[in-house]
Amino acid sequence: MENSHKSECNKGQSDNSLKPHFDKSTFPIVYVTFKKSIDNESFDYFIHSWLECYNYKKDFTFVFNLEAITWFNPSYCYRIAKFMKKLRAQREALPYLKTSIIVLTNPVIRKLVKFVFSIQAPQSHVYLAPDLIHANGIVRGNKEFIDNCHSILPDTKISLTGKERQDLQKIESTTTV
Repeated sequence: MENSHKSECNKGQSDNSLKPHFDKSTFPIVYVTFKKSIDNESFDYFIHSWLECYNYKKDFTFVFNLEAITWFNPSYCYRIAKFMKKLRAQREALPYLKTSIIVLTNPVIRKLVKFVFSIQAPQSHVYLAPDLIHANGIVRGNKEFIDNCHSILPDTKISLTGKERQDLQKIESTTTV
């Protein structure tokens, strides 16, 4: 009986194993850890959880840990760029995001993230870190870690190299049917 009650309780909860984990226990630092991929449900959860951080009405920093991601459809690049554009339009009402640190180890995912910032400029200062050690160093303001990470200033779109554009075209062509 107890086991059937437990499974009944779990039915009401989403069991999507791809949802990113938002750790707000160290707010104003919010650690967002992604799973191996992204689907529609996990993307919607990500956007909803991101917006919830503004409810504190205090400045905050995101640390997006993408180390576990092995693949996601490039269409999510366009969706996140569109979301970022909406946030920029509300910048005066939602000024709280000050810094984003993105931990990237997979070169394909790095290219997709850079592609996002070639479409839409970030509203906050963004650092692309090779690991959590660097990310935490940036959080602490360690100049050595800051200087050793790629930095994207707010309101700045990045330019992709010709090779990066070709690589992205290859990635997109493998996902279209």
